[in-house]
Amino acid sequence: MSDSISAPRVLIAGARGYIGCRLALHLARIGWQVRMGSRHPSPMDGTEELPISWVALDWSDPASLATACQDCDFVVHLAAPNEVIAGESKLEAITGTIVTTIRLLEAAKQAKVSRFLYFSTAHVYGSPLVGTLEESTNAQPRHPYSITHRCAEDFVLAETGSALLPIVIRLSNALGAPAIKETNRWKLIGNDLCRQVVEKGEIQLHSDGTALRDFIAMRDVCRAVEFLLEHQTRETSLLINVGSGISRPIREIAECVAAVWREHSGIDAPIRYGPVSASAPDFELSISKLLSLGYTFQSSLEEEILATLKHCQLWFTTPS
Repeated sequence: MSDSISAPRVLIAGARGYIGCRLALHLARIGWQVRMGSRHPSPMDGTEELPISWVALDWSDPASLATACQDCDFVVHLAAPNEVIAGESKLEAITGTIVTTIRLLEAAKQAKVSRFLYFSTAHVYGSPLVGTLEESTNAQPRHPYSITHRCAEDFVLAETGSALLPIVIRLSNALGAPAIKETNRWKLIGNDLCRQVVEKGEIQLHSDGTALRDFIAMRDVCRAVEFLLEHQTRETSLLINVGSGISRPIREIAECVAAVWREHSGIDAPIRYGPVSASAPDFELSISKLLSLGYTFQSSLEEEILATLKHCQLWFTTPS
C-alpha cells in the first residue's frame, strides 16, 4: 500500500453515483488519497479508516471547482444525468453533461491536474449497437443521453497535446451492486435480475432474452480506471472502450444469476420469459486497444453476481 506522501491524489466528481462510490472505495483500499466530490457530500458508513475526504461541488461556481481540483494528480468525471433523466429533459442533459464537463476541465487545467478521465458510454456508437465497434467507428448517438456524452467527449479530447492528458472511457454495461443501498441503479439489467431472485425467488424477463449486451464486472471497471490513470503512455490522449469484449444474450445472464443463486442458497429460481422479440442485431464492443496497453481482467461475472446477491440479501430481505 502506498504511503500518504507518495500516494496518488484523485478527485472523483459525481462520487455519490453508482460507479463513483465503488471506484472511490476501490482506490482508497489500495492506498490512494481519494477526494469525493458531490453537490451534496455526506460520508459513507464504513469509510472512517480509509483515506477518503469529501468536497462540495457547486457547478455554477468556478472557484468551488478549482478548490476541489487543487493538489490533485487526477480527476475522474462521472457527474452527469443518467439515461432516464436525460431522456426526460434535453436541457438537463445538456447542462448536466456538457456544461459541467467544460467547467470541470477548466478547473482541472487551472489546478495543473495531470490526467482528466471522462466516463462516456458505448451507446455513442448508436442504437441499436451493430457490428464490430472500435474506437475509430463512426459515432451515431440517437438519445439525449448518448448525444450529450458524445459532445462532452469532444471537449475533453480537444485538450489533446496540452499539459492535461485527456482520457475518455466508452463504457459498456457494468454489473455489480452499488456501494450503498440508496443508490438508485437497481433497474440496470444485471442488478435487477439479482434483486428479483432474492426478493421473489424467480426471474421475470420482459422479453425472450435474446437481445445482446456486453457486461463487465464492476470490479474490472474500477481496475481499468486505476490502470489508465497510472499507465505510462506516449499518447497525448486516450479514447478507450471498456467492456468485456463479449456480447451475451440477456437470457444467458439470467441463467447465470439463477445458477449462482442455486449454488449459493441451494434454491432453484425459475426463469419466466416474455414475448418473442424481433431478431436483435449482433455486435462486438472491441476492447483490443485496452488489451494492447497491457490491461488484464481479474474478475468474473459469476464473482460479481455472487457479491450482488449477497448485498441484495442484506438489504432487501427481512431477518427471520
